[in-house]
Order: sequence, then C-alpha cells, then structure tokens
Amino acid sequence: MVSEKRINIFIVTCCFIFSWWLFGKSFGYDNVKHAFRIARNEVGDFGLHLSIIRSISLGNNFPPQSPFFPGRPLSYHWGTDVFIGILERIGVPIDWAINGVSAVGMTILLWQIYVFSQILFRRKLIGLASIVLFLFPSTLTIVNYLRAPSNIWRLPDYIDKGPFDGSSISIYQTLNPYLNQRHLVVGLAIGLFVINYFLRKKPISSPKLILLGLLVGMLYKVHSLIAISTASIIFFQWLVFRKQWIVFFVMTLLVWVTIALFEGLPKPLISFYFGYLSTGNILAYWWMNMGLSLPFLLLGFYMVPKKARLVFLSFLPLFIIANTIQLSFRIEHNHSLINFFWIVVSTIVAFVLVKIFDRSKLVAVVLFGFLISSGILNLMAVKNDYQAYFDDGPQRIKKNTAPNAIFLTTRSLYDPAALAGRFTYVGPSYYLEVMGIDYQERAQFAADFYKNSQLFAQEARERGIDYYILPDGSIHAL
Repeated sequence: MVSEKRINIFIVTCCFIFSWWLFGKSFGYDNVKHAFRIARNEVGDFGLHLSIIRSISLGNNFPPQSPFFPGRPLSYHWGTDVFIGILERIGVPIDWAINGVSAVGMTILLWQIYVFSQILFRRKLIGLASIVLFLFPSTLTIVNYLRAPSNIWRLPDYIDKGPFDGSSISIYQTLNPYLNQRHLVVGLAIGLFVINYFLRKKPISSPKLILLGLLVGMLYKVHSLIAISTASIIFFQWLVFRKQWIVFFVMTLLVWVTIALFEGLPKPLISFYFGYLSTGNILAYWWMNMGLSLPFLLLGFYMVPKKARLVFLSFLPLFIIANTIQLSFRIEHNHSLINFFWIVVSTIVAFVLVKIFDRSKLVAVVLFGFLISSGILNLMAVKNDYQAYFDDGPQRIKKNTAPNAIFLTTRSLYDPAALAGRFTYVGPSYYLEVMGIDYQERAQFAADFYKNSQLFAQEARERGIDYYILPDGSIHAL
C-alpha cells in the first residue's frame, strides 16, 4: 500500500514539473541575443512587469514608485514583481526568478486546490479531478473547433480570444491570465491557503489570527482584488460558522488603511456594469464559457454536503460582483474574481464526476474528457505559441547612468530605459491607465519636447529629467 505521504509528494512533484514547463513556454531570456523571449499572447503585460522588476533589480526604486511615472507611490499591486526584482538583484537570472516564483506559486495553488477538496469531501480522486478541471476549464471552444477541425497537436493559437477577437468565449477561461499575470497565481495561492486554514475545524489562536490578518493585509500588494475577495469569503464564513475571528479582520483592515495612507486614497473606481464581457444574453454567454460545468455545478450544489454548499455560497458573491460591478478601469480586469470562483466550481464539478464514476466508470471518463477538451485545445495553443524577442535595456544605460535617473522616451511598451532599471518620465498610456494615473499633462510635454527639444530643454531639466532618447535609439543628456 502506497503511503499517503508518497502520494502527496508525487502530486506536488507533478504539479511543479507541469508548472515549470508551462511558464517556461511563455517567457525566457536569450543570453546570446541579450533579449527577452516572450510568447505572442503575453507581450502586452510583460512590458509592465519587467519594467517594475528591473526598477528594483537594476535601479533605485524602493519604496516603489511607478517606473513610468516617477514622483508618486506605485499604487499597482507590486509585491510579486518586487520580490522577483530582489532575486535578480542578488544574482538569480531574471528568467529563473520569474519562472521559478511562478512555478512555485502555481504548485502551491494546485496543492491548495487539492487540500480544499479534501477539507470538503475527503476523497483523493476528487482532489486530483479538481486540479485538472481548474487547469483546463470547460467551455464550448471544443464545439467551435469541431466545426473546422485541424491538427490539434500543432494548433497555433487560441481558437477563442474574447473579447479581443469578437468571440463570446473569453480568453480568461484559458491558461492565458496565469501566464500573463504571475502575481495572480501567487495571489490565488496565498488567498486559498488562508481560506483553507480557516476552513479547518480547529480553533485558531489570537496570535495566528493576527499573522493571518497581516498576511491578507499584505496580500493587497500582491493582488488587490484577490486580497479583498479572500477577506470577503472569510467574512461570509465567519457569519455562517460563528467563529471568533474578529482579530483577523481588525489586523487586515489596519494593514489596508496603512497602505492607503502611505499611497494616498485611490480614486473611486466602482461603477455598475451588468454582463461582464457579454454583449447580449448573459445566460448564453456563461453557457458558452462554462460549457458542461454549468449543469454539473447546478446539480452539484444540491448534491454536496451542507458545509460544501455554504462554502460555495461564500465564493458566489465573486461571480455576482464580476457580472454586475466594474471594479477597475477596465471591465475585463474582473476576470480575477472569475478565476478565484473557478476553484470552487472545479471542486464541485469534480465531486459530481466522482459520484458518476462510482456508478459508471465509462460514463464518467467520457464526461471528464468532454469537460477538459477545450482546455486541452488551449494548452496546445500555449505549446505552439509564437515566440518574439525584445532587446534588453542597453548596457550603456545600466553602466553610465545613476540608478534613479529619469529618461524622456518615445513611450514604447518595451522601453529601453525602463528595461535598464531607470525611470521614464511618462510611459505607455495603457500601463498608466491601469494604475489610475492622470498622465495627460506629462504626455503633452513629452510631445512638445520631441517637436523642439532645444526650446523645451530647460523646462525638462526643471522637471527632473536627466536624459532623453530619440526614436533612432540615441541617448542624450540634458
């Protein structure tokens, strides 16, 4: 009989091997070309995260400011990027640092999904099925594929990339958000770990409640929406299970208030927005994006034990809020709530599958295959995705300028000054918008400067700008 410890080690090892392969497919570093290797579908986000990382590892940016807008605290959730930057600063190669943190984070997340299922149902098979269903979500992409089948093994891209390609099936129902947003992986891992800790029946001492509150408070700087979601899930369970957890909430709020006082109060972002990414019938939208998981979830809600049903209800507000309220500058950012909600969906669907398996193994295997078929297609897109190369920050900037130097640049996504760890006076519009920064005045000055650099040189120096980079790549001191 194989011991439970060996089974657990085997599960964790498999999760890590898969995670290391997964993240290595989307990001790497070519030491010969001195260039970043980035998969096509991850190009947009990595320009932001690499710049934050390099401002820590090669620059002088702590406490963190926006590398694209120096002079104000970095309100964006920077925890994971800063940690990776510290790793590179002490000598870890950047690709090992990013992919290593990501792989460890995903391994912990998948293990916590397994633990979550064991707390609720105490069956290993449900735990294993939960992990697979989380990684390969059920959608109706398989239906679209069967309408025009091709070589699955060589599938070059996601079949559905809504809302960016007009499809009703979201790209956020694939592995793409985890490949792009490594901080989301780390945030989910920490959040689910805390939830699992609270779900255990043992009383939690006040010192541990303080530590857990501190952890969820700091989680805000890893991923703000996941931190708030974690606290809200635990709050619901506190009301239902009547535990003595008040110390936890006091500590969490204390940390959040401290962060708000340091960074300044954020602009109000909450607004009503019904339908999430749907453009018509929201029920039809979620049928397409949940596929067979939807009826399985409804069936499972009535089949699961009372405790599991209450836990599901503690997660349900995430789904409701994602479909009714816009929480940031773009509605698609609500996908983080859906990704969190998908953990409990996967677990309940796995419960139903195993119940079917107990009666008919063949039927369960066929249903399981259909449930993960769209996810397998999306995995092939990850395997075959085109790899683009982007030059690293120039050595002459790294070696010949101060770590806190400020550059005026042409505002490209992969800005040479930012990749060299320096500040850019005003960066790409999208990166500034997601941080809630009013950048128009600086952007106008940058435009005026490039029209007549001599006329605006003195004002540039007064604004604290040390260098400027021309479109041809040449660097000039002010």
